[in-house]
Amino acid sequence: MNIFPHVYCFVGLVTVGIVNFLWLWWGGHSVEQGSLNSAIKTVGFLAIYIFAFRYVFLLQFGGKPLFSDEFKAKWQPLLQALFEGMFYIILGWFVLRLFNHLTMTTQIPFADEMLVRMDQALFIDWNAYFEFVASSPFIIWLMDHSYTGLTPLSLFAFIGLILMNKIENARFFAITFTVTAIVCTVFGMFFPAMAAVETLLVNKELLANFPYPPGLYHVEIIERLRSGEPQVFMFNALPGLTTFPSFHTAAGIVLLYAYRRTFMFYPVLAYTVVMISSTPIYGGHYVVDLIAGTIVALVVCRGFEISSLFKGIFAKANVADAKTMVDAHAKDAYLGNQPAE
Repeated sequence: MNIFPHVYCFVGLVTVGIVNFLWLWWGGHSVEQGSLNSAIKTVGFLAIYIFAFRYVFLLQFGGKPLFSDEFKAKWQPLLQALFEGMFYIILGWFVLRLFNHLTMTTQIPFADEMLVRMDQALFIDWNAYFEFVASSPFIIWLMDHSYTGLTPLSLFAFIGLILMNKIENARFFAITFTVTAIVCTVFGMFFPAMAAVETLLVNKELLANFPYPPGLYHVEIIERLRSGEPQVFMFNALPGLTTFPSFHTAAGIVLLYAYRRTFMFYPVLAYTVVMISSTPIYGGHYVVDLIAGTIVALVVCRGFEISSLFKGIFAKANVADAKTMVDAHAKDAYLGNQPAE
């Protein structure tokens, strides 16, 4: 039985984990012990569940397999994708969030001046948009929940694809989400910024219209990370810090892409539009950040879509036949009946 979403995905996370370890050691940084223990326990328990899941399907009763081949063919790939995918996502969250914060410990000059000039070239009135959002309690509430809800919703979106028996879509989502996160983080390291709410907002009194100041959560964190002092990181306090490109925007595009040709596409589209609309306010993003995030996500998604790993997954013609073929391929691959691509 092969590994979901792919063995190379775990190799990638381990590689980033090694980079994290070397960066921590080189910079004299550390991870708070209680936070580290909690992360190890979480990942460890998930690993135990995966092992137990694989063992259950090997059980016999009275010399006969406990589960029939038909039952295993139907449920084993589905449950494997669910359990191993959850393990991969949680592990990735720990590894990539720490990587994001470590990349902000450099002394690379802030890119706000350049990003402001790029925004001005687009002839978009950022302050007018902020005033529009600040004028409506409902829009404030809607954008707040859509922006802050991306992390749990992404997890539920992955589970949703599994429940719809869209195993290949779920694998596509897990892989492209990770690659997009790494690309945005690496690019973002060279364009650190205090971001738009801090640098562009003219009428600071508008902040009083919000339950808490939006788009400013990162300011104190970035200043501390760039102080040159050794840092102690806590896994439960690692918000995203990348400004350019906007990872929230990129994640929304990846989510939407993975739900193509499913009955949930339009609800996901509605959420994605609202969530991306919230990024200039709650993420403190410049408009050019959204454009860059969109480009990164589309390039990554399209690149994997035309690769041999996922070729034909979103094909227009013979959708029903394609679905049957993809599902059969997934089941064979996960049951070990053919080599994984």
